[in-house]
Amino acid sequence: DKNFKGAVTVSYDINYVSGNKKVARTARTSLYKPAYLAKEGGYVVLEVRVDRNGTVKSAVVKESSNSALNKTAREAALNKAGTRFNIDTNAPVSNVGTITYTFVAQ
Repeated sequence: DKNFKGAVTVSYDINYVSGNKKVARTARTSLYKPAYLAKEGGYVVLEVRVDRNGTVKSAVVKESSNSALNKTAREAALNKAGTRFNIDTNAPVSNVGTITYTFVAQ
């Protein structure tokens, strides 16, 4: 039914160690939240690789409570216009972290 558009929350954990200090990467703006057409809810945790420019270069499903939402979550993480992190020239070339999307049931 095309009348179902769910709410989505998004959280992330992307950091690295510089010397003896943990440095957190931050989102440039609110991360992209996808609209989805589903009656069910669930969550998807993606392992992401972020480059120094803040672009998500890869996203792989690490954990999921509803495999029907995996593609939507992966596409949201790879959305170059909406999912951007801070530019950090000191970060590793490929900074690994997670993005979690929680899809609220209708």
